[in-house]
Parts: sequence; structure tokens; C-alpha cells
Amino acid sequence: MSNGFSVTRIKELAFEYNGPLIVLMKTEGYLFCLASDQGLKDSMKTYGDTESKLFRIEPEFAKLVSGRSSKLAGPGVETGIIYSNFTAKTTRRGLLVGHQPLVAPALEINEGFTELRFTGSPPMKLIAVEIWAAGPPEKLTDLRAQKAWELTQVNKEKNRKFKLEEDWRESADRHILSMGGVNVNRSALVGAPEEPPQSIPNK
Repeated sequence: MSNGFSVTRIKELAFEYNGPLIVLMKTEGYLFCLASDQGLKDSMKTYGDTESKLFRIEPEFAKLVSGRSSKLAGPGVETGIIYSNFTAKTTRRGLLVGHQPLVAPALEINEGFTELRFTGSPPMKLIAVEIWAAGPPEKLTDLRAQKAWELTQVNKEKNRKFKLEEDWRESADRHILSMGGVNVNRSALVGAPEEPPQSIPNK
């Protein structure tokens, strides 16, 4: 993805892929590479084990952050170098990478995925983002199958709604009500102002 990318598109590509991936992030004068041992998550917990790393590719190559083993840290200790929250409003939002990403991130991208900060630098415009799936082919196949299934379910729901409307148009009850002077055209009623109740004259 280059110019014109969005958080929604990034979440579709990277947050639903259940496997290792590589994220390249470019600003004016800098190029960063995040290698994650798993797909990105929309979570309030950190993740990214020993195989997760953050590199600066340009202007000079350097390894900035390296993941740590959660087994060596002991139970209950968060060792993940990646934090990515774009949903929960009760805590920090955006993509943060560091040995303590919530406290002192080495790299931070805002929740709109438009700006990047590097070790406390002023915000820099995020020019381009490129995401590569780095897992076995089955991971991508599984994601495509899941997307195809989701699309099928959406189409089924649309067709079901159209079928209900079609059945109502052909319903005998509708025709009887129509002959009795009752407006049974649903589309005509949508957005129509509500009429006041009619008073019944005394005889």
C-alpha cells in the first residue's frame, strides 16, 4: 500500500492474518521495518516474542528493538514489544513498538496511521506503508477462505432481505389490504411524515 492507505485497509490486511508478517513504514528521510512473529492485533495487551524485531533501514541500518522470551520473564510479566489498539478508548491508541511500548516506545504511529514518531521526535508524515505476509502459504489461503465465507454470508443476508420484500409484494394479505384502501407500499412510507389521528365525528 502506498498513498491513500487507511486504517481500515491496514486492519483488513494485517490484523486478520494469523501468521508472521513484515511491515515497512516510510517517512521523509526514514524507512523502518517491523518484523512480527504474528499478525497484528487490536488489543490492549502487548505481544511479539523473541522473533519480533524493529529495524531502521534508512538512513543507516540499525536494529532498534528485539523481542524477549516470555518464558524467561515469568508468569504475569508482559514482554511483548508491540502494542496496537485502534478500538478501545480507555487506553492509549495507535501502533507502538519498544521494549516498554506503552511507557517508552521507540516508534509510535498515531491511530489515524498518518504520523510517525521515532524515539520522541516531532511527528513525521507517514508517506507509505507496505505489508508482507511472511508465513507459510496455508496462512494466506486460510485468510482468503475466511474472507470468501464472510462475503457469502453478507450476500445471503442481502438476498434474504430482498426475498422478504418480494414475498410481501406478492402476498395475498397485501392485496386484500390494498383493496380496502390501506397503503401497504413500504417504500412509500419510509420517511413519510406521521399523520395525526383522525377524530371520529359524533353521531
